[in-house]
Amino acid sequence: MILTSGPSTDDLSCVANIAQQCRQSPITEFAGKTTFPELGALISHAAFFIGVDSAPMHIAAALETPIICLFGATDHQYWKPWSKNVIQIWAGNYEKMPERHERDRNKKYLSIIPVKDVITATKKMLPMDIQTIKSEIEI
Repeated sequence: MILTSGPSTDDLSCVANIAQQCRQSPITEFAGKTTFPELGALISHAAFFIGVDSAPMHIAAALETPIICLFGATDHQYWKPWSKNVIQIWAGNYEKMPERHERDRNKKYLSIIPVKDVITATKKMLPMDIQTIKSEIEI
């Protein structure tokens, strides 16, 4: 697993926080350091992409990399990835989202999405050969 982000202190802190919670240490050396062409190269070789409504998510769609896309309060129908191999998870399915002009810029709408639903989507997106290996290991 590779975690990437923008170069801001907040982004790098978020990546560090996610990495600390992983059972296996992810690769974080690319966080804050990749150009868009480099990010595109990483995404093109990925089994799948997990991310938010962002430029990297749209790069994944353009490269036909399978996507799990998380949407907070943004319009998940208008901004959805142009891809046939996508699982969208929208915070509005868990809590009513405010109209655009009523949104609280300090609220973290993505935090409404249950982690278990992201994990379930991830298991669905895993290539079959990896699912088989994982089930054999867990026995």
